[in-house]
Amino acid sequence: MQGVKIAGVGHSVTHNEIYNAPHQGILVGGNDHHIAFNVFHDLLLQSFDSGAIYKSDRDWMTRGLVMDSNFFYNLGSTSPSDKCNPHTACCRHGIYMDATEHGFTATRNLFIQPPALRSSACNYGVFDNGGRNNVISKNLCVGYANCVRTSDYNLISTPVFSYQMVRNFELYKYQSPPYSNYPGLADLDSNISLPLKTNCSKREKCGSAPWFVEVTSNVAVNGTVKLTPYGPEISSVPQLPRFNFSHNANVSMAAAGFVATRPSLENCWGIKLDSPIFDAAPGFVQIQLALVGPPAYRAAYAARCGV
Repeated sequence: MQGVKIAGVGHSVTHNEIYNAPHQGILVGGNDHHIAFNVFHDLLLQSFDSGAIYKSDRDWMTRGLVMDSNFFYNLGSTSPSDKCNPHTACCRHGIYMDATEHGFTATRNLFIQPPALRSSACNYGVFDNGGRNNVISKNLCVGYANCVRTSDYNLISTPVFSYQMVRNFELYKYQSPPYSNYPGLADLDSNISLPLKTNCSKREKCGSAPWFVEVTSNVAVNGTVKLTPYGPEISSVPQLPRFNFSHNANVSMAAAGFVATRPSLENCWGIKLDSPIFDAAPGFVQIQLALVGPPAYRAAYAARCGV
């Protein structure tokens, strides 16, 4: 069902074109993997509640995933026969870190939402479903109603998630190398007690710190970058100390400053050096599209887009 499936420790998946599959492009499990300079398109054609890159270990110990400079487009299907199961979330994402994934980095990725699917507020470029110690930075989305969504799923999740994750990490020497090298992991025990408090309304008192998520310098073209909690206190979440939510920008297609006159038609997404994006989102760095994909894909992109 997947183009690539990785598990264990320390794998690299780079310079591939992964496409034309009913489900995920890469299914990830384990630690310290590097996924970079790949092209993902025409995936998730017969599936929902998934992502072109998907990870759901439900284990505080599996960390260190880096997803850098990948290009995603045409994810999902508009076929009348493509019907969502009413018992699941009818969403399809570029990067989906599900069920409280921790310690990942998603940076300099490019996500293009198909025009026929742009009315969907349920599809995200990056979906961090309740993780901690994560960095989501310098990503660019075009046409996604929500470019980046982060949530507090861990704080209100049922004991089947949180309780078992505590039991799992108690078995490891998580305060010693190599596990102590992961940010925040060695500090967990002083902030978590059993039984866990579930569905508590005061997030900073749920026994789930330390909690830190960085969402910075991301750009949404004709969309938004925002935090979306599952529970109450929505207005206070961006100000809570566990989030660094800054320097993100929402801009129009006209103001984005793409090099191509018709980027959607040509599928050419280079940005002019004087684009307003760089002032609107300080720290933003565009993906090097000339380096993305296998040699044949790079040659075709260069011929089509003049890079």
